[in-house]
Amino acid sequence: MTALRAVAALQPFHTGKIDVDGFALVPGPLPKQSQLGPLRRRVGLVFQAHALFEHLRARDNVTLALRHVLGQSPTEADAVAAQLLASLDVGTRAAAWPSQLSGGEAQRVAIARALAPNPPLLLMDEPTAALDPARRTALGTTLRQLSKQGRGLLIATHDTEFARENADRVVSLTV
Repeated sequence: MTALRAVAALQPFHTGKIDVDGFALVPGPLPKQSQLGPLRRRVGLVFQAHALFEHLRARDNVTLALRHVLGQSPTEADAVAAQLLASLDVGTRAAAWPSQLSGGEAQRVAIARALAPNPPLLLMDEPTAALDPARRTALGTTLRQLSKQGRGLLIATHDTEFARENADRVVSLTV
């Protein structure tokens, strides 16, 4: 997760350089939040614990950035949310509160939320943690489709089998 947090400018790093679609991060203190807008449009982040807003229904979690950051109308944002939720097989759960979702459903809503602004890079922390075998396979299929569309994926996982089955490149980090 440390690498994902560094790429998303949530944690400083000490050596090297990170470049996300032309937005460069350098070692040292993090840039000011006011300077990170271009990076935030380039990176979608899915946390292991989903991090859905409990006071918002699934659909509203997905439309939040579209409406309040990108300025889309409610109609436009709802259309994007409906398409993403349906593609991740949680379209029928759009009106559910996060507390009403299973772990796998919450994970898929979180993925839809990260994909909503259409970032070129999707960062995922342990995306298979709450998924049953069928949903795990479906997630792999979805991620391969996203990759074929030109989206970059950086996934931190302990699920080495999932990584080997679905990744173009696997890097093992050890302490």
